[in-house]
Amino acid sequence: THYHVGKFPRTAEESDLGRFCFVYVDMDTEQATHDAIEFFWPRTVSGGKIFVDEYGWEPCAGVKKAVDEFFTEQQLTIVQGLHTCIVEKK
Repeated sequence: THYHVGKFPRTAEESDLGRFCFVYVDMDTEQATHDAIEFFWPRTVSGGKIFVDEYGWEPCAGVKKAVDEFFTEQQLTIVQGLHTCIVEKK
């Protein structure tokens, strides 16, 4: 595990983080969720997964909006759980 202190996504963009097989996104807001997905998705390996917390939970409604908009354009299936979802990269 590597910690990168600072503001996301700037700190992440300044670091060479490599590729990811699993990403856990827990951002609570639409813009932060969008930024996280936009940053991590291109760096996610084939078969990798992005797990998003607060998906479909009304107090954080922007999370679902950000996920749905991003991945609908990608034509990928979003598997929903209880206030969560997961998307697998093909």
